Amino acid sequence: MSDPTADSVQLKVLVTIIPGVLGFVGSWIGAQVALSNFKQQRAFDKKLDWYERSARSLQSLAQNIEVAATAQEEEGTDPEHLENVWRDVQRGHIELEGLAFEAGFYGSAPATELMDKIRLTVENVAEQSEAFDPAAVDAESRDDALGKIIDLSAELRATHKPLVAEGRKHLGLDELSWFEKLKTMGRSK
Repeated sequence: MSDPTADSVQLKVLVTIIPGVLGFVGSWIGAQVALSNFKQQRAFDKKLDWYERSARSLQSLAQNIEVAATAQEEEGTDPEHLENVWRDVQRGHIELEGLAFEAGFYGSAPATELMDKIRLTVENVAEQSEAFDPAAVDAESRDDALGKIIDLSAELRATHKPLVAEGRKHLGLDELSWFEKLKTMGRSK
């Protein structure tokens, strides 16, 4: 037969220990969930930042090309000014190239493919225009090189919209909440 006093002591010990153990387990689970949520939010923020910087880079490079091409075509433009505006185009090229290489970390597969395609297009035009330096292109080829640079501006602008659409899709920004889905279902009947 068991000792009722020992059973009572064991019960008191269990009653004392179990809340502590359950509290520890609950705290540990809560910390794991919070850490997981933090990591997901941080990844989302980095992806959003990449899409924003990429879209801005496309727009900025297109705009810099248009400014430089206009300055190039104007008679009597100060050579130093021309050098500066083309340098802005070169900086934009470098920035876009860097973002294209980051795409594998933050972009979806279609966004990565899109950025790689535009990177190669920009690189091709850069090679044909002495790295966006019309003054360095021989006089016979200069107009052709300038035409390709100007056409590139339109391609950059055309790439902007699909990249933004893919970013919204990848990040789930256009998804309806469960409540909005319920409201929509109720209207369709």
